[in-house]
Amino acid sequence: MSGQSGSIVHGAGRYRQSQGQCGSGLTAPTWVETAALHVFSHNEKAIGPYKRLGFAAAESLPLRRTEEEGMVKYSVVDRSEANAGFDNLRMELPIGRFRQAHPAALLTA
Repeated sequence: MSGQSGSIVHGAGRYRQSQGQCGSGLTAPTWVETAALHVFSHNEKAIGPYKRLGFAAAESLPLRRTEEEGMVKYSVVDRSEANAGFDNLRMELPIGRFRQAHPAALLTA
């Protein structure tokens, strides 16, 4: 599992990442050392379950909000250029912490 974020765009009630990708699920290949994901810092409904799984905030990236062609676009920028009112929160779960919390999830043969 890994995730990264570029510009985050939404319009007409749909969300998509214009760059990057995000994995999901509770299992991962044994070579993965850290699972990472990005979530808006004000989205407590998403943050709560991730925290219960063992994820912790690793970085808070400031966002700039712009509107283009009827769509709202959020881009990671320097703090001085941020205007969104919330950040893009990077959360991480090291494999060691995942194995402690969920010992049967990553069994290897």
